[in-house]
Amino acid sequence: MRFKVEHSGPGRLRVSSNSPFGPAARKVLRERLLDLPGVTRVTVYKYGSGLVLEYSGSRAALLNALQRLEVLDLCQDSSDIGIAPEERELFDVFYEAALRRALTHTLLPPVVRAPITLIKSLAFIPPALRALRQRRLTVEVLDATAIVVSQLMGDFSTASSIIFLLNLGEDLQGWVETRSRERLEGSLSFLSHSAWVITESGGLKETAIEDVRVGDHVSVTSGRAIPLDGEVLRGRGMVNESTLTGEPLAVHKTVGDAVYASTVVENGELILRVTSLATENRISQIVRLMTGGEDFKSPRQRLNQTRADALVAYNFLGAAITYALTRSVTQALLFLLVDISCVLKISTPIVVMTAMRQMGDQQVLIKGGRFVEEFSQMDTFVFDKTGTLTTTRPLVMDLLIFGGFSRQEVIRYAACLEEHHYHPIGHAVVEQAERENIPHAEMHGELTYIVSHGIRSEIDSKRTVIGSRHFVIEDEGVPITAEQEAVIAEQAQRYNLLYFSIDQQLAGVFCIDTPLRPNARQVMDTLRAQGKHLVMLTGDQQARAGELAAELGIEEVHAEVFPEDKHLFVQQQQQLGRRVVMVGDGINDSAALHAADIAVVMAESADLAQQVADVVILSNDLGALTELGHISRSLEQRLTGLYTGIIGVNGGLLALALFNVLPGNLLALLHNASTIGFSLYGLGDLHVERPAFPNEGESLPASEMR
Repeated sequence: MRFKVEHSGPGRLRVSSNSPFGPAARKVLRERLLDLPGVTRVTVYKYGSGLVLEYSGSRAALLNALQRLEVLDLCQDSSDIGIAPEERELFDVFYEAALRRALTHTLLPPVVRAPITLIKSLAFIPPALRALRQRRLTVEVLDATAIVVSQLMGDFSTASSIIFLLNLGEDLQGWVETRSRERLEGSLSFLSHSAWVITESGGLKETAIEDVRVGDHVSVTSGRAIPLDGEVLRGRGMVNESTLTGEPLAVHKTVGDAVYASTVVENGELILRVTSLATENRISQIVRLMTGGEDFKSPRQRLNQTRADALVAYNFLGAAITYALTRSVTQALLFLLVDISCVLKISTPIVVMTAMRQMGDQQVLIKGGRFVEEFSQMDTFVFDKTGTLTTTRPLVMDLLIFGGFSRQEVIRYAACLEEHHYHPIGHAVVEQAERENIPHAEMHGELTYIVSHGIRSEIDSKRTVIGSRHFVIEDEGVPITAEQEAVIAEQAQRYNLLYFSIDQQLAGVFCIDTPLRPNARQVMDTLRAQGKHLVMLTGDQQARAGELAAELGIEEVHAEVFPEDKHLFVQQQQQLGRRVVMVGDGINDSAALHAADIAVVMAESADLAQQVADVVILSNDLGALTELGHISRSLEQRLTGLYTGIIGVNGGLLALALFNVLPGNLLALLHNASTIGFSLYGLGDLHVERPAFPNEGESLPASEMR
């Protein structure tokens, strides 16, 4: 027997085998799995070949033990028809429903089927009575009335068909919702995939979540998500717990307080001791908050649900008029059998979830149906620059050499200093050394790191300093000539500059920048061709921002702005009647993201920004914006066609029945069959026409450095 990993989380593993489990195999398998080292709990599903393991210890050791496991008697027992919801496939939904129908209808005589139908119908009465007590005519009232009236007329076959197809519709909807939530949980598991663990020497080591253990000490800085449940050992900060509680205000945390996975440190820094590895429970809570809110429902979904309940009154009105004209209860009952509201309520969310699932397949997490449906209606797209239009990884684009030093010497010494303290700009120097195969083994003395300034040390008894202009030139007093100033000033308009001196001489200036994201130019061209208004907001200098905007064809640019300016700009656009998409990445974008009609961030963004966002692009590909626009338009077309089809088909069936072409039981069968058909139609992928992108606007490769 071979196992395949379906999902992996801290202390939890979901796998499937290449053979289904019979009852004997389930028993033996559970016992043998519990004997494996570290396994604490085993859940083997009754149907299919899935199981879940909860464990402590090494994941690799557990996987090796699983592959060596041998269990006989893997034959599936036909009596096992219970299906675990998280393992259901579409075929299983229909298989179980058909099997129940065959057992209770086909094989049993009418004298037995009638009381069974009567007992099953009792479940539909309480919801209808509750609605009537509230003086509301709802779908539940209509269903219960059709079932009860059919039985009073002695037509238990029609009542049984209605019950069967209503239950099948609920099973189908439950399957879709379960699958959608699973996909959301899987997508959210990407959001906290590592933690900064404090080592025995006091340093920080980025560690995969599955390798963190209870008792480890973890550092969480401002703007980052807390990766695991823990207790604060040192520090203090404000923690946003809205992912768990729904409350928007941050909570103060200090020594001794408990903190929870997937919440975000808004400001401050916390050192915590890990107390639990159960991140999947936290992710499930986030999904419940997402799917339980009104934003999870699209506008059309809410509209169709309102229409559905409104149509119930017309069903009863039609029945009353028909009875008044014909004095036939059978004819009047026809209006109760055609429940258009039911198919609207079932099929609409299925279509919306299908659109969200399609985007999820492309690694785009959408936190609610509203955002995918309304995306194509947005007319203004506001972009942050650094980390959004450009990548988050800075590169050395040029290197100015001074003082007679060689390029190799400058890069080797600078990388030797920068490799010990991680900073994106400093890391670009280390990467450049590796790219040019320049060794930079430790040859320095004691390092002095000055936050927000730079690093000072000695190499070969020579004082070496690397950092900002203020630190190197002004604080350290390294002289700079007018000629050097002129050369540097030209580059300062385009790049971030990192100064480096050896023995009180300016040895080099690293020109560092973040290249454009692949397809950024094509995405802007596509949005502009669709009539979208494009804006760039950045804290960068006007010259650099203007140059980038011109390259991308962005017509409106606001440079050297602060976070509050971005927030105010979004609000001003909305006051002008524009519908705004804000695409950002950092803590400084969070207020603007929150104010926007739809907020979009990359997976590389700060955790606080991801929490505020409505759409998270896990692939970090700007092309997802145009893809989401295509899906949004296709969703609108699918929903419009679905509504038209439902009204047309069911209206036609009702007309045929009123003219005695269809008997009541066949009408009920065809109506409910159409409900299933429309639901299956909603499950199909949305058809999307994607324009081809030319190969332009790619990031500048390192080989093109001067």
